[in-house]
Amino acid sequence: MSASSNSLSAKLCEDRAKECLSLAQQAKSRSHSIMLEHIAGTWYRIADRFPQMTHKYAVGQLVYFHGMFGGAASGQYEIVRALPIERDNRLNYRIKSVAEAFERTVEEHELTTE
Repeated sequence: MSASSNSLSAKLCEDRAKECLSLAQQAKSRSHSIMLEHIAGTWYRIADRFPQMTHKYAVGQLVYFHGMFGGAASGQYEIVRALPIERDNRLNYRIKSVAEAFERTVEEHELTTE
């Protein structure tokens, strides 16, 4: 194994997070699912710390929200606003679904275009 294959990158962290989310969907117990979702969130936060601090999605773009916790409605949403990057270096958005009367604030790793 080369030294470069051991180095941490945003892509590697995002891949690990996706693996955790996949495992969470297959988990036999709710507690295992929640634990894996939390681990995925940690991998995404680590990935967000790499110096690519630009928002991936544009205002008006349609995205899919994958709520990590039971109360959030997954589905298609529109980006209403890209929020400023604060000291925690997380990329956040305001999103809105036609099925809901309110907007949500979500982190970028909770959104996809598919």
